[in-house]
Amino acid sequence: MTRLWPPGRSAKRLWRCLAFAAFQDWPRAAEQIARAEELLAGVSIRWAETQTRIAELVRDAGITRDLPERAHAVVIEAVEAGLTSSVAYVRFAECLHALVIGSSEALAQARERLMEDCVNGVEFAYLAELTYLMAGGEPPAGLPRGEWLDTTTQVRARWVGLVEDRRRESETARQGA
Repeated sequence: MTRLWPPGRSAKRLWRCLAFAAFQDWPRAAEQIARAEELLAGVSIRWAETQTRIAELVRDAGITRDLPERAHAVVIEAVEAGLTSSVAYVRFAECLHALVIGSSEALAQARERLMEDCVNGVEFAYLAELTYLMAGGEPPAGLPRGEWLDTTTQVRARWVGLVEDRRRESETARQGA
């Protein structure tokens, strides 16, 4: 097979597809993650490797019990590699996991880490806002708001639906395990 792009660049392009699949299409996400790992074989592109691990966390949110430990390991790797912006997405995956498993305590802790480690003014505030919206709630008054293409009500409904779908998927996956 002739490649138009070097393997690492192809893996970066694939990351964009796999990020979306990890949220909405669990089987496709597994395929995309495997493809990204194949493209990364033999090359060392820390950013792409970290993004693939984050996609795995999103894909596994609510399904695997070891997600908090895996998230912690990804944060350490990202910080060591100087990829501190990646930490925000790991923290977001932790929030999604907590919502799917229905743990308000874990959600509060994950949100606190997201806010303390990542949100700096408007930077990554949209991720914090989404954690409130996908829980069906309102973000705190002082949190900067994202500029969504849809109304906040539509964004909330979409993310609440995503969490509900993931809960159903996680129940099915745990029963099959």
